[in-house]
Amino acid sequence: MIFENGRFFVSDTPLSQEDICRFSPEELSPVPSYNQLSISLDITDRCNLNCIHCSRGSRRPTDNSHELKAQEISSFLGQLRDTKVISVMGGEPLCRPDIVHLLRCFSESGHEIDLVTNLTILDNSHIACFAAPNLNLVVSLDGICASTHDAIRGAGTFEKTKLNLCRLVDVGLADKITISMSVMRFNQSEVSRMLEFGTALGISRFHFPRLKCEGNAKWNWAHIALSVDDEIVLMKLLYKTMKSSKVRISGSTYNLMRPLLLGHMRFGCPSLGKNVAIDAQGNVYPCGGFMSPDNSLGNLRDHGMSLESLLTDNPILQKFQEIIRHRSELVKARSNCPWRFLCAGGCPACAALNTGNLMNCDSHCSVYRTFFDTYVLDNSHDERF
Repeated sequence: MIFENGRFFVSDTPLSQEDICRFSPEELSPVPSYNQLSISLDITDRCNLNCIHCSRGSRRPTDNSHELKAQEISSFLGQLRDTKVISVMGGEPLCRPDIVHLLRCFSESGHEIDLVTNLTILDNSHIACFAAPNLNLVVSLDGICASTHDAIRGAGTFEKTKLNLCRLVDVGLADKITISMSVMRFNQSEVSRMLEFGTALGISRFHFPRLKCEGNAKWNWAHIALSVDDEIVLMKLLYKTMKSSKVRISGSTYNLMRPLLLGHMRFGCPSLGKNVAIDAQGNVYPCGGFMSPDNSLGNLRDHGMSLESLLTDNPILQKFQEIIRHRSELVKARSNCPWRFLCAGGCPACAALNTGNLMNCDSHCSVYRTFFDTYVLDNSHDERF
C-alpha cells in the first residue's frame, strides 16, 4: 500500500475510505524498536518566566535540591543505546547553574539533542556549546511583536528573545534552530508572519505545540484556547505551507501532516511505545501527557540511571500499553466515524485531561476528521483551500 497525490493505492487501484479501514494497525504503522525512542528530559523545574499558558504554573516545585545531579545525567546518557532524539526541557534549562557543564555532557554523548528554551538568557559560553553538531535549539517565540509575545511571557521578553535569536543567526546557527509558537486565540493571526520572520532569518523548522489545559493554562483557558474552527483553519494553513515550501512543521496535532507528505499514515496514539518523559527528579512516565505520580513507571535512581533497565518488562508500562490498546478497540467499536481505524480516538492524554476519562475520544476529533476528509481522499485540495 502506498500514498500518492492525496490517495492510497494498492498497485494501480486507488482505495476508498472503506478500503483503508480494512487494513490492520500493523500494516499501517510498524512497531518501533528501542533505538527509535524519543525522550523528553526535564533537567530543572526552575524558570525565569511565568507564562500564561504554562502547563506547570503554580505546580512547579520550589525546592530544587532533589533534581538530578550533573553526574547522574551524565551516567544516564552514557548508558543509553541509540535513541531518536532527547528533548532537554525544564523549567528553563538555561536557568540551571551548571548548564554549561551539562551542555558539554550532551554534546559529548553523541545523542541527538533538542534544547527547549525561551532564550531570554544567553552568553558566549552557551553559544560555544550550541555549535556542537548534535545539539539543536527549540526557541519559544509566541508573537511577531512585543505587545503579543510579552502579553504571554512577560514584559521585555520579546526583545530579549529576538535579540538572542538574531545573535545565534549571526554566528551561523540558523540551521540548528526551531521556532516554537504556542498558538492561542489572540496570536493566531500572526502565524503566517511568524513563518515569514523565521524563513527570512534562514530558519526552516517550526513547532506548534498543542496547549494543555492544566497549570496556568487551565486558569486562562477561556481566553487562550482555539475553537475547533480555528484549529481547522490553522491546520489547513500549515499543510499548504508544508506542501509549497521546504519548511518543516511539527506539533502534536500537526504531526498528522508530515506522514501524508512522505507517503505513509500512522495509526492511533503516536506516543505509544515511542516516547518517554523524565522529570527533573528522575521519575519516568509513558509520555509527556501522563506526567503525574499515578502514571510513574519508576525512578532512574532506583535502576542505576539505566532507562533500559527501568523499561524492560516494566509491569506498569505493560499495563498502560494494554489500557491504550483496549481504548483503541473500544473507540473503534462504539464510534461511527469512518476514520476511527486510523486515529483510534486521538491522544489519550488529551482525552483524559479534557474529559476526565482517557477512554473517551480526543477533543480534536472533528479537526482530525476534517483533515482526513480533505487531504486523504480529496485530490483537489490545492484548489479548494
